[in-house]
Amino acid sequence: MMELDPISGRALEVAQQVGLIAQLENSSAKLEELAFRCDCSTRGLDALLNLLASAGFLKLEDDRFALASGLLEYLRESYPEEWALFPVIPEYEEMLNAVRTGRPIRAAVEGSQDEGEFFSAMTPALFDLHWPDADFLAKRIDPKVLTVLDLGAGSAVWSLPLAKSRSEVRVVAVDRAKVLDSVTRDFVDGHGVLEQYEFRSGDYHEVELEQARYDLVLLGHLLHADGWEGSRRLLQRAKAALAPGGYLAVAEILASDPRDQDYAANVFHLNMLMLTEEGVAFSRAELEGLAKEAGFRDLEWIQGPGDYPVLLSANL
Repeated sequence: MMELDPISGRALEVAQQVGLIAQLENSSAKLEELAFRCDCSTRGLDALLNLLASAGFLKLEDDRFALASGLLEYLRESYPEEWALFPVIPEYEEMLNAVRTGRPIRAAVEGSQDEGEFFSAMTPALFDLHWPDADFLAKRIDPKVLTVLDLGAGSAVWSLPLAKSRSEVRVVAVDRAKVLDSVTRDFVDGHGVLEQYEFRSGDYHEVELEQARYDLVLLGHLLHADGWEGSRRLLQRAKAALAPGGYLAVAEILASDPRDQDYAANVFHLNMLMLTEEGVAFSRAELEGLAKEAGFRDLEWIQGPGDYPVLLSANL
């Protein structure tokens, strides 16, 4: 079934503008081949193809993309009138440029140029969304966990349930100074556990961390924005900071495998293209591979009440 909304409709426009629909009229093709034919970046076209496939406009089989049955007729007969009824979302008007270049549409939200402005504004709104899964995870954490490192803490939603349930737990929360001052501290204080927290400002890739100290390292929705290489570096930092027998917990919006099964995750993947230099929505298998590469073992997926499970890994 084809599902049209303001994002998938704009994606269809872009697909026609870069010649993707025309390239697929007679045969299926793989990503790399289509990127060459359409003069688009592989990163950009990957996001576009998977979004269109999960919206039902393309088919994905054995890494080859094809037009969904009836798409050409739909584009001629129904799409123009239906698409005209949707509002324009200004941010997605730059989708064409992002698909062609593989670059974000403005200064990336990650990196030294951002001192916390973006996340100071966005993070509080996500607290209620993540709390049920964070609370569920806290109940599954080994009771011997006492020292916690919350990297990119934001609202501290991933560490707060544990701190609230165990007064002996101590948390080091790392984030940009603006985020810590305007978001993290308020949430921690509001939940009555301020004395259990240490706030450490800086880039979580660079701030000084003790070695082999922590019983638990939390990476709550961080890796997607760092992409493959940045995630490798961050997982290595987490491994070095963990005490023997400690745990790593990774929360993410997870792409399906194959990637045409989860439209929401593919919208998120597209947003990573448009807002970050290297961001990506990882699949379960990809995150497991990264964790194993960093030296983590005994991987377990903890499925809470939300849509996506949390990866819990042991530092053996």
